[in-house]
Amino acid sequence: MPVGGSGEEAIQAVINGQADLAVGITPDWNYANNVDFSMPYFMHGDRLLVPKNSNISGFLDLRGQRWIAIPNSDPQARDRALAWAQSVNVGVEFYYTNETDLGYAILVENNANVAYGDSIVLLQNLITYPDELAFTQRWYSQTFNAFALPRNDIDFRLLVDYTLQELARDGT
Repeated sequence: MPVGGSGEEAIQAVINGQADLAVGITPDWNYANNVDFSMPYFMHGDRLLVPKNSNISGFLDLRGQRWIAIPNSDPQARDRALAWAQSVNVGVEFYYTNETDLGYAILVENNANVAYGDSIVLLQNLITYPDELAFTQRWYSQTFNAFALPRNDIDFRLLVDYTLQELARDGT
């Protein structure tokens, strides 16, 4: 049964028996007495997107380069990027653009040295310019997604976990 709205509403549907599982849930241990969570199957979070030929591996390497492209859709990314830059005493300036234009801003317009934001937002740029852009190895935040499952149904939880393992094993 599709449930619109928040992850909290989806978890409530599992608790109330209206759904067998809730997909795309960030495990919230406040619900640990009401639902079980599968093993995490997806991770996303803040990353730097850089030109492949650059020597930039993190904010410290931005000294003298300064410009960070930020997606218009995530104005809080500026504050998060600024906090990381300040933690290593690097002054930065921000260039705002659409999610799909971040790579273009770096490679073509030369308006930014890197892009910063959630890896899901940045991924389209990596797909568009696979030979020219790359993520740095460093994660600046991490969010894990899992399934919320009925509490104490060990057989179902194991079935979901084994299925996730098999999907990972065969590359699905």
